[in-house]
Amino acid sequence: MMITSKRGQYIESFDELIDEASSDFDASGLRIGCVVRVARVAVISESALIGALGEIEPQRLTRIKQNLARWIQAAS
Repeated sequence: MMITSKRGQYIESFDELIDEASSDFDASGLRIGCVVRVARVAVISESALIGALGEIEPQRLTRIKQNLARWIQAAS
């Protein structure tokens, strides 16, 4: 998934908005509110990753996975 600070690209009931009011914002490691863009998927080499930012709540991760699965099924 792509994470962007451009909140105008947020698609309600599909993307995930992590803002300063979110209960997992501090643990996420983000500096400002961001959108997790579910439909912006990329595959990169593990060696390109420098490190982890933080964590999100398990419920949010489940929603992201479900939205991604529905999107892939709809495209089939």
